[in-house]
Amino acid sequence: MVNNALGLIEIVGMAAAMAATDAALKAANIELIGYELTKGGGLVVVKLSGDVGAVTVGVQAGVAAGGKVNKVWASRVIPRPHQELEWLLVTKETVVPTLVPDLIIEAAELLTVIEEAIEEAVEEAIEEAIEEVIEEAVEKAIEEAIEEAVEEAIATAVEEAIEAEKLSGNELKTEIPVPAMDDELPKPVKKLTDYCNICRDPVCPRVKGDPKATCIHNDKYNREAE
Repeated sequence: MVNNALGLIEIVGMAAAMAATDAALKAANIELIGYELTKGGGLVVVKLSGDVGAVTVGVQAGVAAGGKVNKVWASRVIPRPHQELEWLLVTKETVVPTLVPDLIIEAAELLTVIEEAIEEAVEEAIEEAIEEVIEEAVEKAIEEAIEEAVEEAIATAVEEAIEAEKLSGNELKTEIPVPAMDDELPKPVKKLTDYCNICRDPVCPRVKGDPKATCIHNDKYNREAE
């Protein structure tokens, strides 16, 4: 932190310290390490660094300008200060001019990083939500389309079956209950294919594939044929 030489100006009051610091920095190419409020008396110590000649010129200018405002208590130029003095220069009481800007910059950078992370998280969440909604909508649409297609196919098959029965000249018989005795339980309902395909009489015990002679109306059909 110290560049070749250390300059110190101890002066009474912050206004006088600011006037001294301003004059020192304008008079030579030096850097301000910071300032420290000493214990009691309203004393302020201004700490400067730079080349020996520049620090000497700066301290002299600072003492002259600060002395016009308030009393200069002490001043000193230390060429090539020992490295162990550095821990005395920047203490917790020392106000470093670059500390606040650095903290602001770091806070701004951290805030930018946080904002970018939040934006990415929000974008990912929105994309995932949209994908889920689209997938659900597609699945629902597919299910509805399949149900509609099945219903249409069933309706079409039924209509075609009815038309085919009408064209064949046979009265379409769907499920017809079989008469049961009073002391018997109702018999299962026969399907269309369970009836005799010759007479279509529900009472006829013959089913499709049985000999024609088993049809109860076989004699009638034989007489009509004669």
